Amino acid sequence: MTPNEKSLLITGAAGFVGSHLVRKALQQGYSVTCLVRPSSDLWRIVDILGQVELFYCDMALTDVKKLSERIGNVSHVFHLAAAGVNPKGHTTYSLAKENILGTINLLQASMNAQLARFVYFGSCFEYGVGRRINESSKIAPSSEYGLSKATASAYVQFFSEHYNVPTTILRPFNVYGPMESRNRLIPTVILGMLTGKPIQLTEGRQLRDFVHVYDAVDACLAASSGSATLNEVLNICTGEAHSVKQVVDLIASSVDYPVELAWGAHSYHSKEYQSLSGCPIKAESLMNWRASIDIETGLQQTFTWFRENYKNFSIYF
Repeated sequence: MTPNEKSLLITGAAGFVGSHLVRKALQQGYSVTCLVRPSSDLWRIVDILGQVELFYCDMALTDVKKLSERIGNVSHVFHLAAAGVNPKGHTTYSLAKENILGTINLLQASMNAQLARFVYFGSCFEYGVGRRINESSKIAPSSEYGLSKATASAYVQFFSEHYNVPTTILRPFNVYGPMESRNRLIPTVILGMLTGKPIQLTEGRQLRDFVHVYDAVDACLAASSGSATLNEVLNICTGEAHSVKQVVDLIASSVDYPVELAWGAHSYHSKEYQSLSGCPIKAESLMNWRASIDIETGLQQTFTWFRENYKNFSIYF
């Protein structure tokens, strides 16, 4: 059976970036299969469940035969599912099982499919510390999460070279925006403002490359077609570094909410990167993609979404 050329399977479809990718793909006329765990909470996509097909599978994607049958009916696979973005509750074993073994199983299930593209959503944490890091920079993760993602990326490249799976690897930097998990920096600050709770922070000197989730999903779709991105690794970033303090101050200065910011209340994590930003030139060149939402606009959009929605989803925030 020849798959519909506009049919996608998205792992991590109930997550932050995955749910936005589902929505964008539907807007562009794709049919979408959402691969989710049986235990997944579908709050981010509950309003569009009638427009997608749900495909349940465990996080390690161990049923390769079942996966192969389903992938045989789609033209593109987007692998966004990952464990350890929030390190709490994850062990060395769970990271290896879910991020590495899960990716291998998905690649094996894709080997005999007629895929136009297998897009792997990696991580900037595959790199070491640095500013305007490009795709040829040394892979030197300092966390087990980064190590598991880098190992999975190596398998993606191996399957591309040896088994002709048509792949593209994306390495997103700090993605933010509406529906981001509450334990992340920007939602923590916004929710503190909205609820009047003091916000405890580090000194805020860490430099990060913040890319809006709308830009990130545009990059996913742009990377999934055309020969220029085939078997390539591409950074998804703005190329601009902002400190945590700059970002928090931008949020605080743009809204009329009283806020108590306790700078220095938390120590830096022992392995926290102090500077991490990417170079977007390759993505701009190969797929004509460039982040279009500046940090001020993106933060305002994000604040507006949380202000209008956080009470409706209070169980999650």
